[in-house]
Amino acid sequence: MMRILVGLTTAAVMALSTPGTAVAAQPASARLQADLARYAATRSDTVSVGVYDLTTRRTYGYRTAAAYDNASIIKVNILQTVLWRAQQAGRWLTAWEQQQAVPMIRSSSNDAATALWNHVGGARGVAAYDKVLGLRGTTFDSAGRWGLTRSTVGDQLTLLKAAMAPGGPLSARSRVFLRTQMARVAPDQRWGVSAGVPAGHTELKNGWLPRATNGWRINSIGQVKVNGRYYLIAVLTTDNSSMAYGIATVEGISRIVYRDLAP
Repeated sequence: MMRILVGLTTAAVMALSTPGTAVAAQPASARLQADLARYAATRSDTVSVGVYDLTTRRTYGYRTAAAYDNASIIKVNILQTVLWRAQQAGRWLTAWEQQQAVPMIRSSSNDAATALWNHVGGARGVAAYDKVLGLRGTTFDSAGRWGLTRSTVGDQLTLLKAAMAPGGPLSARSRVFLRTQMARVAPDQRWGVSAGVPAGHTELKNGWLPRATNGWRINSIGQVKVNGRYYLIAVLTTDNSSMAYGIATVEGISRIVYRDLAP
């Protein structure tokens, strides 16, 4: 059974590791914690969840330090790197960069991802951008395979903040371009953190990857709009018996988060 820690401050999370220390759960946190715990008890895969409410600036998380193979969600990181490098050069995306970026996000083109990955210098180039963001839980495959980049839900929330909110390294134009692609993913890829959310209220990117060990990796990240408020959500999973099983887990979590955080 998974232990869920949601909506707690850093001090509260640290206090949980101190014997004899009691932590008072906040009302919204307690509700979300109980609902996720009940749901988690019915699943057999391994899951991490990160949620950031852009209105209240509260963060909710479960197993936020655990790292997972990214699969295709790394494509959001790749595109942010392309946009950031263009800004550093004082220009907008070239026609070729846009021609690769659109299918990379909307239809999850692996060929386009490889082209842009190589274009920015592979792991070294993406790592340079990640350093600007202050990512600490992201590591790259020694053989340069972008899909085997590993990261945490905490780092994914940081990437989402850079994509969705002002104040980060990306310009407003860059953020609009990225968000537009994530809002227009192919119909067969609109599963995941969009579950339970009214149509047209999610910008997302999913990733899926079967491996010989630990089964399927099924991941989903994005921004959700709830009655005029926004929250960012990242759900990373492994040890799935099938793609369908992992999607069901992610979507079960998405429905719980959407329901419990709706004002």
